Amino acid sequence: MNGRMQFRYVGFSREREFWVNSAGDTIPVSSRSDFEIERGRFSFEGFMLDEDLQYFINFDFDTDDRDVLIIHDFWVNIHFSEALDVYVGKAFVPGSRAWLNGSTTTRFSDRTLACTFFRPDRTVGVWAEGEYLEDRYYRVMVGDGFNTNGLQPVPGQIDINFVYSGTTWWDIVGEYGRGYSDLEDHQVVATKFGTSFTYARQDGRGPVEQPRIEQNFIRLADGTRLTTPGALLPGVVVNEYDIMLFAVDWAWKYRGWSFDMEYYFRQIDRIRGVDSADPDNPVPVSLGGEVIYNHGFGMEAGHFLIPKRFEVNFRTSQIYGDYGPGREYAGGINGFRNGTHNYK
Repeated sequence: MNGRMQFRYVGFSREREFWVNSAGDTIPVSSRSDFEIERGRFSFEGFMLDEDLQYFINFDFDTDDRDVLIIHDFWVNIHFSEALDVYVGKAFVPGSRAWLNGSTTTRFSDRTLACTFFRPDRTVGVWAEGEYLEDRYYRVMVGDGFNTNGLQPVPGQIDINFVYSGTTWWDIVGEYGRGYSDLEDHQVVATKFGTSFTYARQDGRGPVEQPRIEQNFIRLADGTRLTTPGALLPGVVVNEYDIMLFAVDWAWKYRGWSFDMEYYFRQIDRIRGVDSADPDNPVPVSLGGEVIYNHGFGMEAGHFLIPKRFEVNFRTSQIYGDYGPGREYAGGINGFRNGTHNYK
């Protein structure tokens, strides 16, 4: 049984009163000054009947979910060997290392801009993971979709297509450890390399006014939802497309110093839509050879001024390609009360 909470203050001072998205819509920009619980979690894990029949359930009580308690992750798995654990349930689509590593070990209060833009989300499905060779690991998954978090398996919310995703990583030198910060204070260099791939076909119109249907998750690099009426072509609502995401990552630790980087490549093609004035129009609108291509990276570095206790961090994140660019620069500090990510 475990729990955690991320309590934070958000202050944002606007420089302009509105912005115009790719569809030509004028969107107001508001300032912010508020406290929030971004990650409130309570979890249970253990085994049933047999030590190799295991379970995990994670409850979430974020304030941005209207203070409603929801089940974020849950699964049952059978442990066959170090090389094979088979799971069924709801979890991360493994399309990005920074995403798959979880929010407990992030350097900052959240992941990079690039990770947030490119990554998949959670879905229900079946997956397997393990150590297939010494210090070489994998995770493969077939699930309901690229992002079906909070959606129901009914028409208009998720389609009939699966997502296919896999990742592999390798502790090249030394035992890298948990998280990107060098909490272990490695006296010998430790490095990790990995790569991830995800493919999903998205189709089915659904109610475009509902932002949480499966197709509405994807955004253009300027922040416009791909399914916004007129986002790509005046008078057209996109409701079908294929998405492919490839990512490669590398990380390094040595004597309190640490560095990590993940580069992303995303392609959206086979795009089709319907008349926005008549969404029930049975004749789809082909966008011809339209292909949306974006790439970018998140890069972070940190150093412990006091080993295992006080760390300074820096990062930059960049998004390039169609409808871009997007950029982020950040700095921050971490204080580790007991030398672990559980109390910082």
